[in-house]
Amino acid sequence: MDGSFGRTYSRCGNFGFDSEGYLVDPNNNRLQGFGIDSTTGQSNGVLGDIQVSLPPSPPQATGAIVLGMNLDATDGVPLLSIRRTPRTRRMPGR
Repeated sequence: MDGSFGRTYSRCGNFGFDSEGYLVDPNNNRLQGFGIDSTTGQSNGVLGDIQVSLPPSPPQATGAIVLGMNLDATDGVPLLSIRRTPRTRRMPGR
C-alpha cells in the first residue's frame, strides 16, 4: 500500500473504494498491484495504485440458494432450521 508513511504492507482485509475509485484500506491508504499488459495478459512489472473506473453494480437480492452436503451416516440427526425472513423494503429515494 502507498500512504502517508510511504509504501507499507498490511494484513488488513477490509478494503473499499474512495470517491475516485481507488481501492483503499480503512485509513485511506491505496492498495497497489502490478499492472497487466493488455496484449499478453501478463504482468508488466509496473507497480501502481489499483483504480476501478467502472461504476459498481447495484446490489441485487438473492433469488434462490442451492445447498448440497454429505452427511455421515453414523452421526445423529442434524438440527437445521431454515425459515423465511420478511422482505426488506427499499429506502425512499434509492
